Amino acid sequence: MNARAAKNSATRGTTRLCVFYRDLLKKSHPSVRETNARSFLVLQRDGVKNYATLLKRLDFLPKEKLRTAFEILGLTGKRAVVPTLLEMLQQVQTDRGSRFDIRNALATLGGQRAFKGLVRVLNDQEQLPETRFEACHGLAHQWFGLDPAIFFAVVKDRTNDPHLRGQAVEGIAIHGNYIDRRRRSRRATTEVLLDCLDDAEAEVRFWGVFGVNCFGLKQALPKLCKLSRSDHAVAALGWSVAEEAKDAIFVLTKGYWPEPDAFGRRNDAKQARKVSNTESKRRRNEK
Repeated sequence: MNARAAKNSATRGTTRLCVFYRDLLKKSHPSVRETNARSFLVLQRDGVKNYATLLKRLDFLPKEKLRTAFEILGLTGKRAVVPTLLEMLQQVQTDRGSRFDIRNALATLGGQRAFKGLVRVLNDQEQLPETRFEACHGLAHQWFGLDPAIFFAVVKDRTNDPHLRGQAVEGIAIHGNYIDRRRRSRRATTEVLLDCLDDAEAEVRFWGVFGVNCFGLKQALPKLCKLSRSDHAVAALGWSVAEEAKDAIFVLTKGYWPEPDAFGRRNDAKQARKVSNTESKRRRNEK
């Protein structure tokens, strides 16, 4: 099918949609508009032709149609549905994919009710670790201008799931990096990130390295050198703490990211050894 035929096909699909879905398509990102048109058409054929019907059918839709339903709820912009979404997020039977879609819908809707609801889920020890992780991930990546202190308690509580604590550290790194260096909260955030480098969990150490790199904390270089030599525990996305530490050392000393080789590997082991030797000489001179 050529480009013109594909465009005509998408147009025909759009014209078959009712007004409710056509209005939603205008709010969709252009890159997913054609996909959304097909998904909306499936729901329309099932008799879901307006917002009220969608809410009534929400508990009975099959898994493959729920994703479209959650995206629609986000696109409508009607924040009255936030309590319903939060309740579904916390249900034990909600699968991982649905939690992801609910979190995206809440971020799209925005507002204080959604924000406070996610913070409440994040700090609720009775929730499943997976549910708290989705709340944490959403707050870290899809909300802007947050106080990083909302993640402190999760990081410091060592009984929490390591992946949840690691995600909270990433949230601190993302949001804390925008705090003015002269503010007291910046210093408190820095202390939390430095403490993460000595944590017992590899996931927390990994994101701690990421955080000190984001903050440009050169005082962490001695610890980073040690981690780059000995900490080969695999953490996020199959990337080890040592590899992340080597990248951080390169950035903190050079001021830019290392270029990967043809296989996507960083060739900065020599740089890590060089920085390690430099730090050793500096400490000897101080004595």
